[in-house]
Amino acid sequence: WWTAQGGVNWKEAGCGYIFRHIDKNNFYVIYWSLDGKVYLKRRVKGLDTLAFEAPYPNQRQAHGEGTIMLAISDTQVAAFYNDKRVFRMVESPLSGSMSSGEVGLVVFSGTNMDFGTRCQFTQTELWEVHQP
Repeated sequence: WWTAQGGVNWKEAGCGYIFRHIDKNNFYVIYWSLDGKVYLKRRVKGLDTLAFEAPYPNQRQAHGEGTIMLAISDTQVAAFYNDKRVFRMVESPLSGSMSSGEVGLVVFSGTNMDFGTRCQFTQTELWEVHQP
């Protein structure tokens, strides 16, 4: 990642994933923020709520790199940074009407200075495992 320095909102700058995206009012987003925390947020019927946050080893760096991974199974969500689990939780709203949807990559800018924040996603893989 890279971010333009000066006036950066570290909490709102980072890289991650959007998942179980139904429409603009119903989805989950997880991102590894440059403030050193990973955030899991949900939007249900247009209302945003923070589902979970946890620290990961980052020191408010304007430039850096790391390996991020997300694992979802039914109602369980696990986030990893550099192959170490940062958190795991069971999220009951993941079931029901938001148990499926699209997945994608997200970038939170955190600043309107210069180019904002850039994330470079490489060696990106999506594995989908179906139970027999």
